[in-house]
Amino acid sequence: MMLLAVSEPRISRQPDAALIHAVRKGQTSLFRQIYRRHYAAVYAYSLTCMPSPLDAFELSSYSFEQLLQKLLSGQVPGESRHGGCLRIQLLRAVRNSAVRRSQHDHARLSPHFRAWVDAGALWSMAEDGQLAVAYEMLTAADQCLVWHSLIENDDSQSISRIMGLSAGTIEDRGDAADRALRRARSDLYLTRLEREDCRTFMESLDGEVGEPLGRDSQVHLANCPACQAVYEDLRLLDTRLAGQLPSRLLGWWPAQEYLRMREAVSVPVTDPPFLNRALRNGQSSDPPGTHHSPHRRAHPLETQGIARLRAARPERVFALAVTAALLAAGILAFNHAQEPLRPPPPAPSSTAPRATNAPRPAPQHSTRARIAANAFDAQEGTEPVGSDRPDARRMGDSSVLRYEAVDFGDTGDRRLVARLAGPVGGGAWIDFQIDDNDYRAAAALARVFPALDGSLRDVSVSVLPVVGVHRVIITATCLTVDPCIALDRFGTALY
Repeated sequence: MMLLAVSEPRISRQPDAALIHAVRKGQTSLFRQIYRRHYAAVYAYSLTCMPSPLDAFELSSYSFEQLLQKLLSGQVPGESRHGGCLRIQLLRAVRNSAVRRSQHDHARLSPHFRAWVDAGALWSMAEDGQLAVAYEMLTAADQCLVWHSLIENDDSQSISRIMGLSAGTIEDRGDAADRALRRARSDLYLTRLEREDCRTFMESLDGEVGEPLGRDSQVHLANCPACQAVYEDLRLLDTRLAGQLPSRLLGWWPAQEYLRMREAVSVPVTDPPFLNRALRNGQSSDPPGTHHSPHRRAHPLETQGIARLRAARPERVFALAVTAALLAAGILAFNHAQEPLRPPPPAPSSTAPRATNAPRPAPQHSTRARIAANAFDAQEGTEPVGSDRPDARRMGDSSVLRYEAVDFGDTGDRRLVARLAGPVGGGAWIDFQIDDNDYRAAAALARVFPALDGSLRDVSVSVLPVVGVHRVIITATCLTVDPCIALDRFGTALY
């Protein structure tokens, strides 16, 4: 899958440490570089904990917001365990939030993560605890370099940006960190040795296993099973490190699933809601000329939904921002036979709109007959799809389609059906509103997500019974590509 290339300002070449320092000094907008740099990994890890892309996006956003608030309050991540590696800190925040969530919303976890929590969320004692101790004996910089190079297999350009190293020095620095880890590993073994010949052998290795052994060392190794095991451990340390260290540091580590999904994730093209709020609230002292992403006006559904979910639990403060972590078809099978994963449609503040004694406008469109997207009465930011689909409109972020005098009939239809297509992996949706007065007073009707495989299909969602004639407004949200939705038609059904 081709990943979305996000244009980043020049400041993005600053290492994590420099960005953290700048944000702590009040340059809040620079946090977007931290967010974009680590988004794919944090979101992919969240997906291994959560049952849906929406839940994973909420969890990852909450973890990033926690980090931002800590920085703005003056805290330094480097003061905590493994603080020299921001990636580990963020993944740990995701895991902690997911475990806390399990205490009051146990069903909304991924099956494997739920099983881990049910078993006590315990670190596996089958893993080598001494390996983690050796890792913690390294400097913070070496810990971070080992994590990104040997655990996450990041490319040199990514490591260069994260750590502030020149590309030409990364390999040498990585080899030095690897040697330091081997020495730490052998030093730990030395502290447990009582036999002098074993101690002599281990000291002669000094953590190295690539050089030919001398005659005396060969004889000792052939006759000492314990030293043979340690020697083999050092020889295979890189492989064991990738397989065992993350489990010792994080507890929850589905390695293949995480790494596979991380490669399929695209970075959102807009700032997350929590960063927009921080910038709007003036929590920034950015220098003149600092790059700012354009801020999309908050959709009424977002404002209502976030307030409602905040009251329910802290972790769900971003419930109306959907996943931008994107899996190519076949990478991970989500359950979306007829309907893609989505949150429940936002409920209006009162009963569903119904016909009143007011003069009823003459119907122009009938939902039972399916309304062509191109039959709009007004639009903003949309365009035709093409001659092969004359009824369809292509919609970009915040684009609007308006339909006057839409007749929902008198039977109280309970399903809304939309024929549409979106980007592979998601990161896009459309909102339907009933608006009999003005845009600000619009009542939420439904939120519809296209199929994750990018195909054109009918998607059916439940709605409160609607009768009568109303104005309908459709808006699109695009997190990863823009435009993102191709809508052919929509309508309703009784069941």
